Amino acid sequence: MKEENTHIDDLILDYLTGEISEEGKAQLSEWLAASEENMALFARRQEVWMGAGQLVTNFDADRAFSIFRRRTMHKSENDEPKWGECYLSHTREMFQWAAAILMPLLVTSTLYFYLQVKDYFSEQIVVSTIEGQSSTFQLPDGTLILLQQNSRLTYGSGDFSRGKRNVEFSGEAYFNVESDESHPFVITTSDSRITVVGTEFNLKSRDGEKTGVISLDKGKVNIASLKGNSSFKMTEGDEVTINRVTHKMTNRHRTPEEVAESAMARNASHSEHPLSLEGIDKENGNYKMTVVVNKPLNPGIYEMNLSDSSQIAPSSSNNLFQSGKGTASDPYIIATTRQLCNMRYALVKRKLVYFALAEDIDLKGINWKPLNTYTNEYAHWISLDGRNHVIRNLTPTLSCSYSSFFGVLCGECKNVGFEDVNISSVGLGAGVLGGYIGHHTYPGTTLIENCYFTGRVSSKSYAGAIGGNIGGKTIIRGCCSSVDVNSIDSYAGGLIGKVHASLTMEECICLGSVAGHHAGGIVGGGYDSDTPTSRFTDVIACNRSVYGTLDSDAFGFTDLKATKRNVFHAKGTFLNGNCLNDGLSTAQLKEKRDSWRRQWYRGRASR
Repeated sequence: MKEENTHIDDLILDYLTGEISEEGKAQLSEWLAASEENMALFARRQEVWMGAGQLVTNFDADRAFSIFRRRTMHKSENDEPKWGECYLSHTREMFQWAAAILMPLLVTSTLYFYLQVKDYFSEQIVVSTIEGQSSTFQLPDGTLILLQQNSRLTYGSGDFSRGKRNVEFSGEAYFNVESDESHPFVITTSDSRITVVGTEFNLKSRDGEKTGVISLDKGKVNIASLKGNSSFKMTEGDEVTINRVTHKMTNRHRTPEEVAESAMARNASHSEHPLSLEGIDKENGNYKMTVVVNKPLNPGIYEMNLSDSSQIAPSSSNNLFQSGKGTASDPYIIATTRQLCNMRYALVKRKLVYFALAEDIDLKGINWKPLNTYTNEYAHWISLDGRNHVIRNLTPTLSCSYSSFFGVLCGECKNVGFEDVNISSVGLGAGVLGGYIGHHTYPGTTLIENCYFTGRVSSKSYAGAIGGNIGGKTIIRGCCSSVDVNSIDSYAGGLIGKVHASLTMEECICLGSVAGHHAGGIVGGGYDSDTPTSRFTDVIACNRSVYGTLDSDAFGFTDLKATKRNVFHAKGTFLNGNCLNDGLSTAQLKEKRDSWRRQWYRGRASR
């Protein structure tokens, strides 16, 4: 029975993608005619499938109707006059009516649809390094990768949660693959496919070079040429060379000395902080030396106190930032990417440190590490004033805690835009600003004001454009987001994933799509019995779609422990695949927005 269901699912997928054969059509028709139960099952899924495409992008009714015509009535694009003016003015309505008639051939089973919904948010995650930069990171399955300079690895964000361990690779890297015999790890390069279970090896496959090399240290590897007929089953110590011109592969066994030399060279190339000595001075009985950190991600000038408890610390703020003292009246001024990375070296536990941007900052190519996490006891309190500047291409380290810019935001963030963020987390809590917004150890109120956000946020649980969780008293006002949000296992909200503490939200709007177990246009939900009442005033949910596998809401939640005034959602939002008829039109929502006292920084997120 299981094999039969799988075969039917495959036939339905082939039909939906336009690849079904005539034999497949006959088999599918026979199955549909077998029982009313089959027909009823499909009928219950029709509207869900019809709205699935809304999860990521706006519904293209013209294209959908064109496909419908070609597949069901064999009409060509040149048959337009036969459809007349009715088609031009009522395309969406006609498509839905026609699809309802042919619904058995336009839907799929519940399980398959659930996996397909995940695929809509299984966007490509790209990890890359630039000249002079190496990076160590961990994939969701636990596989460790040491990525060398000018290298690139790509994989689907949702694949690993379903046991599909497939990546695409170009460059050079050392792989320590987590063992899982039932789910092989597959690497595809431009000319080969490498299949492993649990092993350690170095792979060099750079586009433009005449050869590629894989050197196996532990385990077993199967490698096959994609452009030739050769393949090898490698064992420990083997080294396969691929000729990119002839597409032939050769295998040799390395000597123990070669293996040892390769390991030594690899370890040396991944020295964490190469330091160069600039000078040593004696002061107050201790020796001090100034060292220059040449590492691209964490540059700066430091002093080392040579005492019984030696440690590296920033020598002065003048070496880390353009100017400033880190106070409210004289904040540290940040004008370069390097200075933004230096923020972490100026933080002091349980003291509010002030920063301000003087220029737009681009973080492309940098695996950003959050500034405030459990490693420092959530004790870094930060104020960032963007002064109407933008931070672009924020991409936090994949395996980091509370994947975001701040990690846990305790303090304030205002007057800044975050454009083209790409956040994918395998842990708890993810958002542009924080996995948590506020914390019970922070005595003040966290403020987020006059900010906007674009890009995507995907997390195993608790995901929101601004933050994954509200963990302390928080005020959010004058903010706008067009971030698409996805939580695989739990709460997803257009702005906030889950609320655990008092939240006040004023004059905010969300334009992105949302999907998760518990999904909401603004807030995913998550109120506990002891959660204080929150207040929402002048808030608009203008999401393209909201999809929840357990429950969802056009605005965000239906909990009674929140007061709402002038809270609206858009007419036409796809909620669980169904187009909502209630709500306000785009023009009405714009009129509401324009009446607010505050406007978003440059309004660029709403373009």
